Amino acid sequence: MAHLPFAPVLGNHEAYSLDWSFAPPEIYTALFPVPENGPKGQRKLAYSFDYGDVHYVSLNTDYEELREQNPTMLTDGAAWLDADLEEAVKRKQRLIILMHRSPWSTPYSGQVDTIGAAFLPVFDKYRVPLVLTAHEHCYARSVPLRAGAADKSGTVYITTGRSGSEGWRDARKRSFDAVYYNPLDMPVYIELEVRPDAYRIRACKVDGTVIDDAIVQTRRD
Repeated sequence: MAHLPFAPVLGNHEAYSLDWSFAPPEIYTALFPVPENGPKGQRKLAYSFDYGDVHYVSLNTDYEELREQNPTMLTDGAAWLDADLEEAVKRKQRLIILMHRSPWSTPYSGQVDTIGAAFLPVFDKYRVPLVLTAHEHCYARSVPLRAGAADKSGTVYITTGRSGSEGWRDARKRSFDAVYYNPLDMPVYIELEVRPDAYRIRACKVDGTVIDDAIVQTRRD
């Protein structure tokens, strides 16, 4: 483990104290030496980096937990993301977004939440091919979406499942999901393969059973 690279994504449990009250994620920021290039007031909570010709962005979606400490967290984050992706596109980097909470309500009710209202317009503006989320303990892959509707040139949103012991029965399939699986029986993992013109995503249970195997195109006219 000491020799494996990690690109952590801040989640809601990192912003709780031992008595389950909201608290700054100080243990998280102490543990992970990530780039300190994120939005103002969010040192090491959001960041971006290049690996090969792919630009990865890890967003801070802990608005529910941290908004009293940083009321402009989402607007600052969206402005930073806009500038960050603009520079990445100028360098002809392909894009992947990492975020803990998804842009839609949890459990899913068909509504874009506050996080989605901040970030979805930026994803659409820069035609981000792939967004990876978590939080709901299920696996789901959307159809490509742009401006809230199916669009072949839009963004694919993948909820990456659960790696721990806790399932979540309240998870729901979204109206735009092409694939959905609630792994109540065992944890799952995903493999991401970066190809010259696409990303391949393979989702498996820990026993090797394949849940999904999909291609997301990244070179678009």
